[in-house]
This record gives sequence, C-alpha cells and structure tokens, in this order.
Amino acid sequence: MKRKSFISAILVLLTIIMLLAGCNNAANTGKTTAATPTPSATGTGQTSEPSTPSTSGSDTTVKLPIVDKPFKVTIWAPNGEGIQKTMKTLSDSEYYKELERRTGVTVEFIHPPIGQQNDSFNLMVASGNYPDIIEIIHPYGYMFPGGYDKAIEEGIILRLNELVDQYAPNYKKLLYSNDQLRKESFTDSGNLPGFWSLSVNGAQPPWMGMVVRKDWLDDLGLKEPETYDDWYNMLKAFKDVKKAEAPMMLYFTGFNPMNIFEGGYGITETFFQVDGKVKYGPLEPGYKEYITMLSKWYEEGLIDKDFATKQDFIPSSDYTASNRTGAFYCQYIDFTGLKAKAADPNYNLVAVPTPAKNAGDSVHVRQLNTMSGSVNWVVTSACKDPVTVTKWLDYNYTEEGDILAAYGFEGKTFEYGPDGKPVFTPFIYNNPDGYSLQEMYLKYAKLGGACIYHWEREFAGLPQNSVDAVQIWQKNNDGAYILPPITMTADEGAEYSRIMSDIETYRKEMVLKFILGTEPLSNYDSFVNQIKSMNIDRAIELQQAALDRFNQR
Repeated sequence: MKRKSFISAILVLLTIIMLLAGCNNAANTGKTTAATPTPSATGTGQTSEPSTPSTSGSDTTVKLPIVDKPFKVTIWAPNGEGIQKTMKTLSDSEYYKELERRTGVTVEFIHPPIGQQNDSFNLMVASGNYPDIIEIIHPYGYMFPGGYDKAIEEGIILRLNELVDQYAPNYKKLLYSNDQLRKESFTDSGNLPGFWSLSVNGAQPPWMGMVVRKDWLDDLGLKEPETYDDWYNMLKAFKDVKKAEAPMMLYFTGFNPMNIFEGGYGITETFFQVDGKVKYGPLEPGYKEYITMLSKWYEEGLIDKDFATKQDFIPSSDYTASNRTGAFYCQYIDFTGLKAKAADPNYNLVAVPTPAKNAGDSVHVRQLNTMSGSVNWVVTSACKDPVTVTKWLDYNYTEEGDILAAYGFEGKTFEYGPDGKPVFTPFIYNNPDGYSLQEMYLKYAKLGGACIYHWEREFAGLPQNSVDAVQIWQKNNDGAYILPPITMTADEGAEYSRIMSDIETYRKEMVLKFILGTEPLSNYDSFVNQIKSMNIDRAIELQQAALDRFNQR
C-alpha cells in the first residue's frame, strides 16, 4: 500500500515537471494566446453533480481558423489494419488534412503496434509521458486503473466540465439535449471525462457479431447454426470436408469481443447483471460449461491453434478473406471488403445469431451500445493549452464540422439528396483502389471519437447480407444482462483496481490454460476458490454500488 502511494506520488511529480518543462508538446511554439483555465477546469477530485447550463441564446459559432499561429495536438490512438493499408498514420488522412486547413491545428497521431494497445496504454499511463489526447475505445478493454474519476483525481486527465461549459457550446448543447446522453456521459461524481462519439439519433444496433461462410454451408447442405451443437457439427465439416486450417477464429482471451459468442451460457467474460444483481462470470456454472466446450473444440482442431498469440481486435483478412477459416467475427461494414479481397469467386458471408444451448432459447448477452458511444477522447494533464484544444474539438459538433467528419467532401465522397440530406457517392462504396468501406471512412471521414456518430450513414449502398446482419445479431437476444456504462468514485476505483488487478491476471492465465489443455478442467473448482480468496465478493459489491447509483441517475 505504501509502495503504491509512493509510486503514485512520483508519477504526479513527473507529470508536474513535464508540464513546467513543456517537453511533451515542444512543437506548440507561438500558439494563440488563450484565457488561462480556472483551477476548476484542470483541477482534480471535484465531486459535484453536473449542472444543466442554459444553451438558449448561446453563441455556438466556431470562428475559423481557431488559431493564427502554428499549433499541434498529439493524439494516442490504437492502430488498425485499415489504417495500415491506406496511410502511414491517421494524420495522413484526407479528413485530418482538411480539418487542419480549416482550423489551423496540426494533428500528430501516436499509434501503438497492432495488437499491443493494452500493453502500450498501461506503459504510457505508468510513465506519466502523455500526449494531449488519449483515445479510449471501450471494446478494446484498456482503461485507467480505477476508472475516469480516479484518473482525474490523480491528475492524469482533466475534468472537462468547466472547459466545455465555456469553450465548447456545440458539444455542451448536445450533451444536454437528451437525458440518456447526459446520464451516460458523466461519471457518478459529476465529472465529464472526455469528448464522446455521440449517437444523437439513438444507440447504434450491434455492429459486430459472428459470421460464417454461406457458400460452404450450401455446399455441405447445412443450415445456419443456432445452437452450440449446430456449431460443433458445422466446424467439424469445415475441418474434415473443407480442410479449413482454422475452422473458427477465436479472440486471444477465449472470449470474442463485444460478448458475441458466450451468451448462450448466460455469462460474460467478467461482470454482468441479472435483474439488477451484479455477477462475476467465472463464479457461474455457465462459465465452466463454456470453457469446457472450447477446450474440447481446441483439442479437436476446430479452433485456430494459434489464437492465443493473435491480439488483433478484428481477425486478419489473411484468414477471413481466404479458405483458411469459415467462421469468425467481424463488423457488418466488413462484408464488402472481405468479398473483394477473397480469391474464391463463390465467397459469401452470412451473419448468424449468438448460439443458444437449446433451440429456441432466448439469450440475454450481446453487443449493447450506448448513445455516448464506445469511443472517448480524453484530454490529459500534459496538454499545455486545453482551452484551444477544447475549442478545436468542439468544431466536430458544429454543422459543418459534423458534415466533414461524417461524410467527407461534397462532390467526391458525398452529394446532397433530394431531401437535402447528404448521401455517399459510389466512390465510397466502389472506389478504384478496392478499399473497404471502413478503410474509406478512415481515409476521407472520421470513424468515432469526439464527433457526432451517424451510424445510420453506413447502411446506404451496403449489400443485403450486411444490412441483414444487424437484425440477425439481435435475434432472440435482448442484451438484458449487459452492464450499462457505470462509474465508480475515485476511492472505489482505487480499491477495485487493487483487487481486480491480481484477479484478472490470474483469470486470464487460467482460462487460456483450461482451453489449451495445459491445465486440467478437474482443477476448475480450485480456480473458483482461489478467485473467491482474492476478495472477489468485495469487487462485486463495488460494481453493485456503481450499478445502483447509475440506475438512480
């Protein structure tokens, strides 16, 4: 305990030194002079309910350019296959080039190696060497130890309430335009931790789920699988008849992202809730059943033998666009790009629902999105001019900034339809370079993070199997067991982090051992008892308290 306090003190001291020395943003010389934020704007540990500021009559105009002298913003954001194929970094995208031309702000992205975002994030936080902005993508699983409130209290990121109230009128107006948005965007302590990708037209339906090769099913005379037994029979046929090297791709943790495969057993990888009561997956009977099933499948060669070493969020197209695998997870916007890359002319994908234990069972675990989105841009304490950065981020929530972020360039990537609404041109869906829809978004528009997220834009021009996927992934599945975006107080977060750090390290290690067969499943009860001895009951209590508060917001 004393050692951790000492380390925290050292990290805070290092952060202060860097702020004074200006080493993190040395390129920001000659910046536009802006009003110095009040202590409350960059202070830590504030615990007040978010006020509801008046937006009537407020000036939401963003004067361009935002700066009249060179100004650079550094952003840490995970890399991806789509970025690598279209540009070196996101800084090279046509969107960010145009954004710089309009605002005068240069953007420098820092991308961790693909598949190493979690380790890179943890090292960055421990070092105290932060960029101006950090992109938090919740499905990737990385987060500040103790949550947002603790990160604010420790001086890692800024509380943005006052900055947004004074310098981001467009973002502020949207936050308070909908009770659900407000509820999801602030912490229980009343802190606004970042700039969210706001789904102002309602939460997005599932954008990720399981898919299988429809052409293979047809060849084999099989129907789309509905139960885990159906999956087993299908994967056996993929292996024995289609000679698939990896019949099914599996995420390196043993649990596919976004809760899209384990739900038939009534569990998630870690915490979930049933009728308002928080539960921890490994303690539930369904968890052992799921792990036992995967162990059997792995032993029989039905799962990618190297899955534990592949940490890509989305499986590589080297597998998914080839005949090396026949079942995997992806986004509905990936269908077109994968088909274009496939050498097999018969290549055809179909989305399938979360498997059930028994035919006709309802399932309550799936991807469940929020209106505040899954991507959040936080401003760190290393940011030398948070006022200018706040003004810059607010531009994305203006009408013209929103059009640029969502649709790109009029006449090239979009046109206005008869109803006056923007629609993508064929250039986006059938571009001469053969890029996927996601790759085109990355190159010419903005895909999440500090913007208004128009998820509905993606359906126009997509093939029918992509459009159908959204409904299929919700079939007989209400997602009722998924926890909402709860937050803990700084003290709760610190205690929770101390408990769960060791538990999660142990859980992840043992889950892989069980699946790979290096640990006999006869030791599963000992595994559960060990977790119980590590104070998991207290962690559940903390989650429960946070859920209860969220439900009362």
